[in-house]
Amino acid sequence: MFSSISAYTLQSYHGKIYLWNSSHTDGPHLYSADSDGKNHKDLGALKIDNARGQGGVEASFISDNTAYVIAVAGISSLGYQYHRVYKRSIEAGAEAQLIFADEDEQSVEHRINQLRVDDGLVYFQDIAFYDGLDRLESRLYRYDPVKDELRNILTLTDKQIYYTVKDGMIYYSAFNYAEQSYEEICCYDPENDESTSFCSAGGLITWDGKNFVIEEFVNEEELMPSAVTFVSPDGEKVCEIAFSQLTYDPSFSGISMSESYVVTNTFDDSDNEIIRIFKKEDLLKGDLHFSELRYKMSYAN
Repeated sequence: MFSSISAYTLQSYHGKIYLWNSSHTDGPHLYSADSDGKNHKDLGALKIDNARGQGGVEASFISDNTAYVIAVAGISSLGYQYHRVYKRSIEAGAEAQLIFADEDEQSVEHRINQLRVDDGLVYFQDIAFYDGLDRLESRLYRYDPVKDELRNILTLTDKQIYYTVKDGMIYYSAFNYAEQSYEEICCYDPENDESTSFCSAGGLITWDGKNFVIEEFVNEEELMPSAVTFVSPDGEKVCEIAFSQLTYDPSFSGISMSESYVVTNTFDDSDNEIIRIFKKEDLLKGDLHFSELRYKMSYAN
């Protein structure tokens, strides 16, 4: 039943599990199930104009019984996928409403990403590539569903915005393509259009309810993770942990974070995938204890 599911859209909401299935020709369908996996329900399609079977869900977040979605809306005349932002009630059979579409989506390559919902407001980034990585523009949008109001709150040229939201303030690090580096974290006030320096660290930033967590990088021939840094709400570094302490092989590793955990993965010489799971509360105390999972990789002929 759940062929071609978008696992990265899975979300638990009010005791149920929701996810999108993109295998239908009339657009991706939203499904729900009980937390034990029973009582599957097809809640209907996200009907995307011009998708012609190309539609798929890139990101989704449910808030106030509404699913906000970044979806592939079709293939442009230049041959690349283009995205749009929609919303629809999670009630069965609900109609979708278009929130955002680029006016030049057929002639300019765009990437819409980093969907966030905070305090009932919806945020996402739209990157326009006018000349590949040599000339681009990153625009951060905020949508107010109560006022049905969309606003471009922050724009950077030739840089990409990596951000999180806390109390209506935007905490972001800009990735500078020319220098291949992340700039220091800034705090942006969208109401006053003011940006101030927040802390000396830079990289991928999240807010876990207690601290900001920053995945820092270093450029040594290629961009590699270098540290995980915890920063207090007032911008002070709480602790910094070298990435090499969190993984079996720091030269070929990935990292992901949730509200409570830091997870790294890599491979050993025998092609075993090694996943290490750290509790954030342990790392904050300097405790590097982890749970480890190992999987033997197999390759089909």
